[in-house]
Amino acid sequence: MRRKFFGKELLWEMPIAVGMAFIGEALASWLALEQPMATGLIAALAYLGPRGSEVLFIRWLATKVENR
Repeated sequence: MRRKFFGKELLWEMPIAVGMAFIGEALASWLALEQPMATGLIAALAYLGPRGSEVLFIRWLATKVENR
């Protein structure tokens, strides 16, 4: 099903994207990334959102546990 570009879902998705951008900025600062790498990280996290980021983190953590 196709959704409208401007729909009620946008009210929920925009604050999440902004929040993920703040998290991405903090992570880029912690990793000491320079531009444009920091911008790329922020854009990727904002695109993935919390659920996508969680899935990536769980997969990364699973590989670390398996390699022990």
